[in-house]
Amino acid sequence: MAYLLEAPMPQDEDNLRVALAEACAQYVPREVLERVPQGGLKLEEVRQLVSDTPYAGLMHWANILSHDTGTYFLDMDYEEVGYYQLWWDRETVEDLTRQWAQAELIQQELNRFCDWLEEDMPAHFAELLDFIERRRIESRAGEGER
Repeated sequence: MAYLLEAPMPQDEDNLRVALAEACAQYVPREVLERVPQGGLKLEEVRQLVSDTPYAGLMHWANILSHDTGTYFLDMDYEEVGYYQLWWDRETVEDLTRQWAQAELIQQELNRFCDWLEEDMPAHFAELLDFIERRRIESRAGEGER
């Protein structure tokens, strides 16, 4: 899934993409991997393409990698947690309780998507790419109508 996405840290992009491509080639045919857009998909495009679809797990993964899920529990890394001070008042606890429930839903949907992808990695990865390619074409056609 990470190979489909633009690297969250652009300075690492070239080396990271080569390493990811090599790792992916163990599970997905190279001709399928060659269909992945150069440099990967940007976060906003992933959100537009797969939100509210059976492939929304990819969006959740992109949001997690970008620390942009909107939940404390999925967005903070170990280093940030040490510097971030929480005020343990009722409002904070209620907000964290809501965020925990949201983080669990995100994680469940991501896990279902990963399970599906891993059932038949070559076929399901190709299916996901087919869907993304169709949605990109539809998106461009919709922009042309404006």
